[in-house]
Amino acid sequence: VKAAIRTLASVFRWLWKNVIKPVWNGIRTAIRVAWEKGIRPAINAVKSAVRAVATAFEKAKDALGKS
Repeated sequence: VKAAIRTLASVFRWLWKNVIKPVWNGIRTAIRVAWEKGIRPAINAVKSAVRAVATAFEKAKDALGKS
């Protein structure tokens, strides 16, 4: 029984080290790159555009109020 448990533990260690951990690290890297290079810049661009439109409307409102 002990030998079987040792063998099984060895298989699980190998599986963790050579399959699960590298795959998980790849998934983590892909998510990080997608966030840093795609999603976050797009969100920041939309936020900037919304601010610019809000500023333009505020200026238009102020100009109309002065006339």
